[in-house]
Amino acid sequence: MASAADDAAAIEDAEEPPKKRIYSRHRWSGWRNCMSPTEEYLAVVLAGLNFLQKVATLPPVTASVDDTAKNVDRPAHDDLANSSRDPLPTSSLPSRFPPLRDLFSGPQLLSTMRAIRSDMESRMDHSPFKRRAFTSFPPPEYLLDLEQAVIEDIQVFCPTITRKHFLELAEQQYTGGAREKTAIDDPARWAIINALFATAVQWRTANDSFEDMSPMSWGYFKNAFSVFPELLISGGSVSTVEAMLTMATFLLGTTDARTTLQVASSAARTAQLMGLHRREAYTKLDATQSRQHRRACWVAFIVDTEMTVRFGISPSFNLSQMNADLPDEGLASFNHAIGITCAEKTQCYVRKLAELSRIRYKIHDQLSVDSIKTQAGPHHQAAVLALSAELEAWRNTFPEHLRPKITAVVHDRELETHVVLLHIYYFDALIKIHTNLARLKSVSSHSLTLCQNPSWEASQGSYPNVQDAYEKCTAAARATVEILRVTPPHSFVHLWAMICYPVAACLILLWSALEDSTGAEAHANVRVLGQFVQFLAGLREEGCDVRNVLDGCSKFFKIAKYAVHTQRTIRLTRPLDEDENVREQLETLRLKLSGVADWTHLAQGLLSNMPSLCAQAREVFSDILESEKPGSDGYGPLASDMLKPHNHNFCFGP
Repeated sequence: MASAADDAAAIEDAEEPPKKRIYSRHRWSGWRNCMSPTEEYLAVVLAGLNFLQKVATLPPVTASVDDTAKNVDRPAHDDLANSSRDPLPTSSLPSRFPPLRDLFSGPQLLSTMRAIRSDMESRMDHSPFKRRAFTSFPPPEYLLDLEQAVIEDIQVFCPTITRKHFLELAEQQYTGGAREKTAIDDPARWAIINALFATAVQWRTANDSFEDMSPMSWGYFKNAFSVFPELLISGGSVSTVEAMLTMATFLLGTTDARTTLQVASSAARTAQLMGLHRREAYTKLDATQSRQHRRACWVAFIVDTEMTVRFGISPSFNLSQMNADLPDEGLASFNHAIGITCAEKTQCYVRKLAELSRIRYKIHDQLSVDSIKTQAGPHHQAAVLALSAELEAWRNTFPEHLRPKITAVVHDRELETHVVLLHIYYFDALIKIHTNLARLKSVSSHSLTLCQNPSWEASQGSYPNVQDAYEKCTAAARATVEILRVTPPHSFVHLWAMICYPVAACLILLWSALEDSTGAEAHANVRVLGQFVQFLAGLREEGCDVRNVLDGCSKFFKIAKYAVHTQRTIRLTRPLDEDENVREQLETLRLKLSGVADWTHLAQGLLSNMPSLCAQAREVFSDILESEKPGSDGYGPLASDMLKPHNHNFCFGP
């Protein structure tokens, strides 16, 4: 009987017509074809809400005690199988909730969303970015008179634009009505002329008038920098690279390392995008265009390598992929300084700078902290010998009287700025080659040979040792400071652009005074430190804002002088009078300095706004410069306030 009833119920269920759909499939597809994606999405949401509304109107299910008892012994799989047949329990919904149909109304919601979208679209500005000029050009005769004579001198760090090329650009700009603020028909040309003019204003301003003339120079540089985004987006010519390099020329004379690095890296990447690093990019061009392409490429490489040397950032270029010929167009002032003619292509300034930059690139690639972690002792020393030989070969290309020497710096005559800069770069490269071995001075005070190779020594000579590396580092540091005495007078910004190298040299001399206070060169190291302090004091008297760096280097000098003179005298005559706290502080500082892997990076942490380098400098000098916390503006404790861009409104307003 039970089975017959079950069969009858099954037949009745099978004959039951299907339930009516909540929405019609055909109506939905037709409506969907005429809706936007946003409206389609809202319609799906409304369909779901309608379903929930119908579910909410179902009567609640009440279960008796007998029904509950019957379900106690029901297997779990039966619950799962029958769950689709049971109506949803609504008794758990709070009664204070209003009906869903009162919360959501389909037509009203669509209307509201359409109104919001229309309002959003009405507020949008679909026009392109607008160009802006912060100042207008001066009369052409004023610009040419100010800039023509110094166009090569102001580009000592980035020799990008020749005098002839600059005159051509200036003529084109003024022909196009440059005195109008809206006349930016060529953004690359606009940036080049404005950036070079801003640099020339600073270069030709007396140091005691620098503060008064700074607003003018920054106004023209803001003109140049205002088209930087446009150059990034649409710039695809060699003039784009030149424009970025001229902006980097100006920024090198500031304390803003971050912006300088971004602009220099953009110039390098743009040169790569155009393929300027490949010989194929200019083989079909005429002689003038070929020289322009090669020059822009190698100057971009020079500046990119300089950023790597200063801040430890990985280079943008891959030297192994560069096959562009070296530039051969020289600078008249440099040719005159070393006594060559323009026909001697291998002696031109840009070429020598490019050759030295290739060596500096290899030093970073082979001798950086990350590189030596994977090197065994013999491989590292072989790299030191190879790079030393390459650097020495470059040095020997100079005339005898102009070769950089770490033992005898010229004192009887001034050197041209270009020659001085090449000497400073040479000294820095020599320091970087030998720093890793010199750091082992704290491990052993005698000449330590890390490994022996009799076959190598028989043919090439002995391996470099710790003492030799240490002496070369300290000698190069002294030479870096002493060469400032034969540097011709320059504007404050040009001195600041290379001040990181003498500051790094002072840090080496401070470490040497603490490491070997009784050594043969200890007194000479302290003396040279004092010379740099005097040099900075002279700049301050001229009106340069070097107060911070002068205060810091004065403290370094006092510490070195105490370690070499006072402390040694106390130990020899009155050992019981030595202050234990002072001795511990000096030893702590010595240990911190012994762990420095790159002195230029440490100096930049004191002078610039590179976050990682500033953090390193704060850690090393926390007990000396009271710089445990970063400055409110993110700069190191020795940075010049006058050269911080935000103090000249080079920033974004509210």
